[in-house]
Amino acid sequence: MSCRWPRPLAVALVAAAACSPTTTDQAPRAEPDGEPAAHELTHVTQSPNAALEPSLAAFQDGFVVSWYDTRHGHGEIYALALSADATPAGPEWRLTSTVHDALEGDVHALGERDFVIGWYDKLSSTALVPRLGRWSRDGQQRWVATLAPRGRNTVVRVDGDLIFAAWVQDEGDGLAGIWAGWWRATGQAAVPARRVADAGRTTWNLNAAVAPASTAAAPRAWIVFDAKAGTQSDEIFLADVDTSTTRVMRLTADDGVSSKYPDATPAGDRVAITWFDTVDKNEDVYLAVGPASQLLQRDGVTNAKATRVTSTPGHSIGAYLTWNGGHVGLAWSDDTVGQHEVYVQTFDAAGQPQARPERITETAAGSLIPAIESWRSGFALAWTEYAAPATGRHEDASAQIAIKILR
Repeated sequence: MSCRWPRPLAVALVAAAACSPTTTDQAPRAEPDGEPAAHELTHVTQSPNAALEPSLAAFQDGFVVSWYDTRHGHGEIYALALSADATPAGPEWRLTSTVHDALEGDVHALGERDFVIGWYDKLSSTALVPRLGRWSRDGQQRWVATLAPRGRNTVVRVDGDLIFAAWVQDEGDGLAGIWAGWWRATGQAAVPARRVADAGRTTWNLNAAVAPASTAAAPRAWIVFDAKAGTQSDEIFLADVDTSTTRVMRLTADDGVSSKYPDATPAGDRVAITWFDTVDKNEDVYLAVGPASQLLQRDGVTNAKATRVTSTPGHSIGAYLTWNGGHVGLAWSDDTVGQHEVYVQTFDAAGQPQARPERITETAAGSLIPAIESWRSGFALAWTEYAAPATGRHEDASAQIAIKILR
């Protein structure tokens, strides 16, 4: 069968398992996108069912990792504090307690003592509600807020004492919109949420960043997402959002070829943007790094201006990035070796590779959906180790969250 990366994750993982036979631990194998490397990794969860889709927040002395867990018969948001060596610093915390799914948490540090998470509740197949909450690093809940009556795929970013949140809200006639607003650290709305861009029912991924020009008096953020919105297929868009206005730019060419799942992060006057593209009928990861004034404009990020990071017979998907000083760390998954494994590569401020892609995982399980954070002189990665069920039912799967520090 043709192996794609559909959403939601339940469908995606079963499809990936069907396309990728389970392997056992063995000696590393070479593949077109880099030499395998042996890496120690730490499993930080012990879910009796499945711990899925991690998000990682870095503090000066450690981390908080969050995920959603199916041990209760449905998804619930969990989190765990980690020490500087990425080992658990205490027990895990169940942050939500519902009778329905709580899915796809996005965690960020709020100062050195607290963290915030955005997620969405799935009350039914059509009733999706975006949430935002704040907790202390010892697991004490400060507050939880409902962001809107409807919405999904919540992302959060922290800008001083302000919390920026954005989400997708499905509309009638197959349409959808991107909504965004700012909240105070106390949980009250600071800038009321509003619709800022057109999206689509196939918009399953959005990311955000605090804009370099943002100030406490005039907050500003970027939202990057894919959408079929006045285009032939899904393309990459960026919404530059302040307290009252929005500028929306289509970054990839309207070429009829899907460009999906972007991530973007600024560093001073430069920005790094990644996504995967199907220009050659197969998912491959692309990266563009350059001045924001050049890239953040109509068709500013096209394949001709970007670096094609992967060119494999397998599917390269789930690319995420971050800056550390003048370096960009990029992580993704590729299933060329028979199942998805995690890879990482570093680039300089001009977008030029500093080393070959490095394979991080060599496990019996599929390694999927890496989160990456800058950490001291290197990077920290967290991802899902997914063991496909023999029944083919996502509900029967086993999965854990793994983390690795790269120095």
